[in-house]
Amino acid sequence: MLLRVKCCYRLEASRFCGACRLYFRFPGFSMPEINLEITSIAQDGRGIGRCHDPAFPDWADMAVFARGALPGQLARIRIDKVKNNFAEGHAIGLVRDNPEFVEPFCANYGLCGGCPLQRMPYARQLEWKAVLAKDALTRQGKMDPGFVDEIFEPPCPSPGLQSCRNKMEFAFGEDAAGKLVLGQRRQGSLEVVPSDSCPLLPDGHAEILREIVRLANNSGLPAWNPSERRAGSRGKGFWRHLVLRQGRQGDKNAWLALCITSPGKNSERKIVCLLGESLLARFPNLAGFVHDERRQDDLWRHGGKRITVAGQSTIIQETGGRKFELDAASFSQVNPEGANLLASLVCEMTKGGGKILDLYCGIGAPGQLLAPRFTGLEGVDSQKSSIALAMKNAADLPHCSYKVADVDKFLQKNSERRWQTILVDPPRFGLGEKAVKNIIAARPEQIVYISCNPVTFARDAAMLKSAFELRRLSSVDLFPHTPHLECCSLWLPRHEN
Repeated sequence: MLLRVKCCYRLEASRFCGACRLYFRFPGFSMPEINLEITSIAQDGRGIGRCHDPAFPDWADMAVFARGALPGQLARIRIDKVKNNFAEGHAIGLVRDNPEFVEPFCANYGLCGGCPLQRMPYARQLEWKAVLAKDALTRQGKMDPGFVDEIFEPPCPSPGLQSCRNKMEFAFGEDAAGKLVLGQRRQGSLEVVPSDSCPLLPDGHAEILREIVRLANNSGLPAWNPSERRAGSRGKGFWRHLVLRQGRQGDKNAWLALCITSPGKNSERKIVCLLGESLLARFPNLAGFVHDERRQDDLWRHGGKRITVAGQSTIIQETGGRKFELDAASFSQVNPEGANLLASLVCEMTKGGGKILDLYCGIGAPGQLLAPRFTGLEGVDSQKSSIALAMKNAADLPHCSYKVADVDKFLQKNSERRWQTILVDPPRFGLGEKAVKNIIAARPEQIVYISCNPVTFARDAAMLKSAFELRRLSSVDLFPHTPHLECCSLWLPRHEN
C-alpha cells in the first residue's frame, strides 16, 4: 500500500513522523515488520536491537524496543510506534531462537505482562539484572563505571523460583463472550489475560480464584474497563481488582482476599459482602475477605475506602525472625524468603548507636529489626493504616514512635533535628529532589537506602553523592523472571580535605 503525504512520500521505507502515524489507524493499512537481532534488554524487560533491515534504510541503526523478545534471538517485530530516534514494537515470531533458553513453566508466558525473562536460565537472569542496575548508576547516577563495577555486589539469588510469592494482584476483565475473568494485563495493553492460577503463588489459591470468578459472574455486574470514558471520566464498570495474600494464622498458612471495586450502590455492596461470606464458608484456608472501593480513574490497586470486612482483615508475616501483622492492603515484601535475605543485608550494613529515623516505614519492617541497636526509633509514613500497624507491631519496643506524615513535609518541618541514622525504603518513584536535599541537610552519620527501582535509586544517588559516599551496594532478587532488582546501599558523609 502506498500513501503520499506532505512529509513522507513512501511510508513503507521512510522514517515515521507524527503526521504519518495518524494514517496507521486506517483500516487495511498494516504496520511495518522487520527482522531484529536482540542484543540487550530495557529496564521494563523489553528486548532492544538496532534496525539493519535493508527494506528500511532510513531507520538504519535506530534502536527498537520490542515486547516479547530477548537477547540472543532474531525476532520478527511488528512496529507499533516510531519517534525521533527510536521505535517500539512487539514480537510476532522468531526467525532464530536463543539456543540456551529453556521452556516456559507457565501456560500464559508471552501473554500476560509478568515474567518476561522466564525463558532465560536463572543465572543469565541475574547477570542481566546486574547489567541493568549498573547501567542505571552510570547513566542516571553519573557514576564512574569502574567504581560501579567495583562496589556492586552480585545479586543474591531468590531462594525459590516458583511458589515464591505470598501475594499477587489480579485484574477483572471480560472475555470475547462478555463473561468476567480474572488475570493479568497483557504487557503494554489494558486487555486482561485470563488466569485461574499462577505458578509463582503457593498451592491453594486456584480454587479461590475460580470461585470468585463464578460468583462475580452470577452477580451480573460488569468488569471495570479503564479504557471506556463516560461523562469525562475514564473507566466504566464495577469489578476492578482482586488481591490474594498468604501469611500465618496461628500455626497454619492462610489467605486474605482483598476485592477492589468502583464505588457501588448499597445493593451492589451487599452482593460483594455475600460473595465474601460465601468464600469464607467454603474455604477453611481463607482467613478473611476485605472489600475496598476506589474512586480514582487509574490502575492503582490500593488507596480506596474500606467498605466490608468478613473474617479477619490482617494476617501475620515473619521477617528476620520477627512477626509483623499486616493488613490485606499493606505494603510488604512479597517474596518472604527473599525478604529475609534483604533484612540480613540491612542489619549487616547498619551500625547501631544514637537515634534512627525510618522514612516510608510502612508496617515497621525492617526498622524494628534494627531498633534494639538504637536508643530511639522514629518512623514516618503517609498511610494512617500502616502507622497503626507499625505501632501495634512495636508493642514490645517502647523506644519506637511513629507519625503519620508526608516524608517531604516532615523533613522540612524538622530541619533542625538530628538523627545518627536515616533508613529509607521509598516506593518505586524513589525519594525525589526535595527529600534528598532535606536528608543531606539533616547530616546523619549514615544513610541506609533500600530501593526497588534501580533507575530512581540512581537518580537519587546522583544527588546524594554530593555530600555522601556510597560505601556498599548489595542487591537481592525478590522478583525472579522479571527485570526488577531490590538494592540496599550504605552511604557515609563525604569528608573533603
